[in-house]
Amino acid sequence: MPRRLPRGHTLSRRCNDTVAGLVALRAEYVRWLEALPEATRDTVTGEALRAMVDLDLEEIIAIQPPRGFGRD
Repeated sequence: MPRRLPRGHTLSRRCNDTVAGLVALRAEYVRWLEALPEATRDTVTGEALRAMVDLDLEEIIAIQPPRGFGRD
């Protein structure tokens, strides 16, 4: 059974909110990486943070979800 969205929430709004959350989370990872001491940037934690910071979110940001079934 499909998940029901709370009143006033459309799939496109949910998508936009999720993308905004990804952008905010990436910004937190940037700050965390920048705060790491130089000696720990080559650790597993540093490498994981670098991988997340290096993700290109521009393509995801540019996507406009389709409007659906008169609910948007």
